[in-house]
Amino acid sequence: MASMIKSAIFAPSAWCLCAAALHVGCSEPTTTSTEADTGDSVTFRLGDGGVGGGDAAAGDAGGDAASLDGGDGQGPADVADAAGGDAGSGAGDGAGDAADAADAADACAKTAAKDEGCDGVDEDCDGETDEEARCEDDNPCTFDACTLKGCTNAPMVDGTPCVTVSCGKSCVCADAVCNAPCTKVDGVYTPWAYGACSAPCGGGTKTGTRTCTNPAPSCGGKPCEGPATTSEPCNTEPCSGDQWTSGKHVFSQGGEVVEKAIGAGVSKVVLLLWGGGGGGGAPGAGGGGAFVHVEVAVLPGQKLAVRVAEAGKVPSGGAGASVVTLDGKPVAMAAGGGGAGVDGCSGCTAKEDGKVCAGGAGGAGGFGGQAGSGGSKYGITVTGGGGGGPGAGGVKGTGDDKSTYSACLQDGGAGGKDQGGQGTAGNQCKLAEPAAKLELASAAGPGNGAGGFGGAGWFGGGGGAGKYTYIGSGGGGGSSYFGNGALPVGAGGEAGQFATPGSAGHPDRGGAGDGGGGCKAGNCYTGEGAMTAGAAGRIVVVVP
Repeated sequence: MASMIKSAIFAPSAWCLCAAALHVGCSEPTTTSTEADTGDSVTFRLGDGGVGGGDAAAGDAGGDAASLDGGDGQGPADVADAAGGDAGSGAGDGAGDAADAADAADACAKTAAKDEGCDGVDEDCDGETDEEARCEDDNPCTFDACTLKGCTNAPMVDGTPCVTVSCGKSCVCADAVCNAPCTKVDGVYTPWAYGACSAPCGGGTKTGTRTCTNPAPSCGGKPCEGPATTSEPCNTEPCSGDQWTSGKHVFSQGGEVVEKAIGAGVSKVVLLLWGGGGGGGAPGAGGGGAFVHVEVAVLPGQKLAVRVAEAGKVPSGGAGASVVTLDGKPVAMAAGGGGAGVDGCSGCTAKEDGKVCAGGAGGAGGFGGQAGSGGSKYGITVTGGGGGGPGAGGVKGTGDDKSTYSACLQDGGAGGKDQGGQGTAGNQCKLAEPAAKLELASAAGPGNGAGGFGGAGWFGGGGGAGKYTYIGSGGGGGSSYFGNGALPVGAGGEAGQFATPGSAGHPDRGGAGDGGGGCKAGNCYTGEGAMTAGAAGRIVVVVP
C-alpha cells in the first residue's frame, strides 16, 4: 500500500501538472519523510497550512496502508498536492482551496529565480516571460533579444551593418557606433542672407547665401533643392552730384583738388600724373617731377579725387606731389622734385655745370627719388639731401666747414611720409618751414647759402645743408607710388633726371613737372638769367 501511494501521488509528472495548473515554475520540491511500521517511507511536500483540517499521513502497525486527509475525507479520489500541501476534492471546501492556492504562490516566490532571463521561461513566477524591462537598457548599441530593439541589424554611421550578439552584450560595431532609431527628416534652407552692395549708388550687386540647416537632412531625408547662392541688383538710384563722364579730363593748376563720383556704366579709369618741379637755385636747377601711368578698376558711386602738385618756389623750394585717391585711399602718386641750393656768389661755384648744388628729381613708382647734389666753396663742403625711398624718407644733407668764416652751418631735415625734408633758414641757424607735403609745395628758401627743400612724395626727399651766405646743397626728390587696385600701364611711369621730368616727351605732359632754372651769373633774383620756379604737376583722367 505504501508503495502505491508513492507511485500514484508523488511521481514527478504529477508534480509538474500541479505546478502548471498554478502557473509556477517547475522547481524541485521540498520534501519530508514519514516511516511506516514496516520501515517503508512515504515522501511528500508539506504545505504551510492544512487542507480542510490540515494535511495528515498515517500507517497501520503492519505497514500495509497510508492515507492523506484531503480536508473532508471523501475517499481515495482525493489527490494530495505535494508542491504546497494543497488538496483538491470534488467535494472539497472552497474556502480551503483558496487558502491552499495562496500558500502555493508564496512557496513559489520563495523558490523562484530572482532575475528574468531572455530564454522564454518565467523564472520569477509572475506569469510573464522575458519582460522588456529586464532586457532593454536604452543603449542603441546593445542587442536586446527580448524586444528586438537597439541595433539589431541597424546600420552604423558609416553605413556598414552592425553584427548582433546575445541579449545584454554590446553590438560589434567595428569602427563606428550604431545609429539610434530615427525618423527621416528632409532638409530645409535657411532664409537668404545678403552681403553689402558693391556700389553706394548708380547700380551695384549684392550676393545672398543660405545653408541647408533649417533643419539639415537626416536619417535618409532629402537634401535641399535649389541654389545656395544668388545675386541681385542694389543701389540702382543715380549718384548725386558731379560725375566723371567719358572722355579725357586734364588738371594742371597747382594745388587744384577735384572730387567726382564715378558715373553709371564706368568700370575703369586711366590715370597719367606728373609731380611738380623743384625751385631753381644757383648754380643748380630744381629737380623734375616724376611720371606715373596706371589703370584703376572703379565702381559707380565711388569718389575719385585728384590733387595737382604745386610747383617748387624760388629759390630752393621743394615741389608737391600729384595724388589721386579712390574713396579716400591713394591709388597713384607722382613725386615732386627737390629744390636747388644757393651759393653766395651768383652761381660762381660752377658756372659751367648746372648740376652742382642742384635739386634731385622725383623717382618712379616703387623706386627711390634722386638725391640732391652738393658742392664745395671757400673750404666748406655740403652734401645734398637723399632721395625718398619706397619705404623711408630721404636722409638729410650735411656740411663740413673748414673755412675761417663764422657764419652758421646747418644740416638739412630728413624726409618723411608724404613730405619732404626742410631746407636751411640762413643766418638763423635753424630749419626753414614749412616743408612740401602731398600736393603742397614748401616755402621758398632765404637765398644765399640756403640748402634746398626736399620734394614731396610717397616718402619725401631729404633737405639740403647750407652755410649762410656761402653755399647750400640741393634737396632730394620724393618717391612715387601706385597701389590699392591700380595696375601699371606699360612700365607704370618714369623717374625724372635732375631738372628733366619723367616721360618728358609724352604728348599729354604740356610742360608739367619741369625743374626750375639755375642762375650762373649776374643778378640771380631778377632779370635775365635769374633763378626760376619749377612747373606745377599735371593729372590726366581718361574715362573710356
